[in-house]
Amino acid sequence: MTIDFGPSAGLPAGFASWRSGSALVRGHSPSKSANWFGPALGALGSNRFDPPRPRTLNDPAGCYLAEGIIGLLHERVFRGALQPQVSRTTLSAHHAVTEATLLRDVVLIDLVVATAVHGLQLSDITAPPLLAPHAPLRYPATQGMAGAWAATNASAGFAGVPGGRVDGILYVSRFGPAERCVVLWDLAHGALRWGSALPLGAHGGLRAACGALGVREVP
Repeated sequence: MTIDFGPSAGLPAGFASWRSGSALVRGHSPSKSANWFGPALGALGSNRFDPPRPRTLNDPAGCYLAEGIIGLLHERVFRGALQPQVSRTTLSAHHAVTEATLLRDVVLIDLVVATAVHGLQLSDITAPPLLAPHAPLRYPATQGMAGAWAATNASAGFAGVPGGRVDGILYVSRFGPAERCVVLWDLAHGALRWGSALPLGAHGGLRAACGALGVREVP
């Protein structure tokens, strides 16, 4: 999986290109499709880079993917509470995983190696959600950023980027800072070729991922 950053990708600092042919993984409910870009129109999103308001036709929908199974486990299963063991049966009952292959290079806002270019620190990106019932947004800082960047994208305003537009945002998991993740906006919908969904407990990469995390697998 090749990600080139800034000038190495022919882009300004603060942007990256994830190369065609790379495979990403999408975690989702077993009963639902992986090929979902949300939130739904009119709904207020609850993910890190969702629009900072109920989504309108002017707001991009997003699809969240990870570079590998470790990132998926951090983002979808453990959520900061690493467990000593996991059951493959339980994982399969609640989680499915689908691989998606990039059919073209995608250009991304880089929040992995060049956060300072955007006037940010890692803590701005990995701040925990606001869970108070009265909180208007779960992630006010990053959802606000995403809203501003989406507006720039709509006007093709990213100077130095081909066409002035990006396909999404590259970031690291707040639960595993070595794990790279991406939210692709719906303008990149056609850049993904989806494979078949598998129960997470049956995925061939689960054993190695659990081993790397020091987590024991049980049936």
